[in-house]
Amino acid sequence: MSENSVIINKIPSPTWSWLKMNASSLEIDGAFSEILPEERNLSDEIRKSRSVSGLSKTELYEKLSSSAGKGVEELSENACGSPVVYTIEKKVSRPVVLSFCASDKTRAVSHVVLHALEGAEATVIFLFGSDINDSGFIVSRTVSVLERNARLHVVKAQILGSGFTYVDDTSFACGENASASVSLVSLGASSAYSAVNAALSSYKSSFSLDMGYFCAKGQKLDMNHVVNHFGKKSDCMMRVKGTLCDEAFKTYRGTIDFKNGCAGSTGDEQEETLILSPSCVNNSIPVILCDEEDVSGEHGASIGRISDEVLFYMQTRGIGKKEAEMILARAKVQSVVSLIQDEDVQQAIEERMSEVFIDE
Repeated sequence: MSENSVIINKIPSPTWSWLKMNASSLEIDGAFSEILPEERNLSDEIRKSRSVSGLSKTELYEKLSSSAGKGVEELSENACGSPVVYTIEKKVSRPVVLSFCASDKTRAVSHVVLHALEGAEATVIFLFGSDINDSGFIVSRTVSVLERNARLHVVKAQILGSGFTYVDDTSFACGENASASVSLVSLGASSAYSAVNAALSSYKSSFSLDMGYFCAKGQKLDMNHVVNHFGKKSDCMMRVKGTLCDEAFKTYRGTIDFKNGCAGSTGDEQEETLILSPSCVNNSIPVILCDEEDVSGEHGASIGRISDEVLFYMQTRGIGKKEAEMILARAKVQSVVSLIQDEDVQQAIEERMSEVFIDE
């Protein structure tokens, strides 16, 4: 590993080292600038600043952790200095959209903090896009703090060009009876890294994750999703579904960690991977860690090709094999896109899907 490499997406509980799946390395040499979004639907219920002075002293903020690693944290601090802070004070009726338009050779970092006050509700959508043939390096670091009874839905969608490296570092800390959800869509970039960390810090806090992806033509997708249960009767659900074809390479690390004291908590993680080529590589590491007796944890993985029965059914209706594969692959991503409550963002993703899901 070179001196410009950092460890990223390190799994909390390592498995056999010879499998080479405990972590990845990332080259981050060169200078990075800050990328700021085009904002839409900001309302009077949201206060914007560049300071976390009051928030940083709270117990919830201290619970935050990164699944990406220290290297990504340091990169965002060096490039951005202070983060952009959106304080959500009440219920926000319309989704807030933050659009990041990258050009060819862009090397930039976004660092955003979302602070949902007690009882506040909002949906915040991050869209990272560029022309399909562009290249560059984008890092998106998002920190979300939910106070008591808050509700927050975060959407992170990337439709970057085929030459980009994209790093998504998203973390949550949830107070009593707070509910956080994140919807992730990964379609572009030659190398994409998805790191999610949720701290269910208090009684009846909850978290859900839905991710849809498509990897082809040598694309690499590397995921590390971690939920830490601290509070009693906390709950999480993680669903990851996608498709691999050509020489694509995917690693999924999903960890649910039941900490001592989280009695009555429940957690579930499910993965669906459709494999369309013998040349692609799929690594899956679903993990449940437990330091508490009165909990319920489940995980499952469905990995394989299209069944002969499904393929025969579609062929009898005039749908060829390649077209059938693209229909099923698109459906996995579409199930997550349907959770995005903004027509313009949905349309942008649909347009990129029309370029990606081609019956060749």
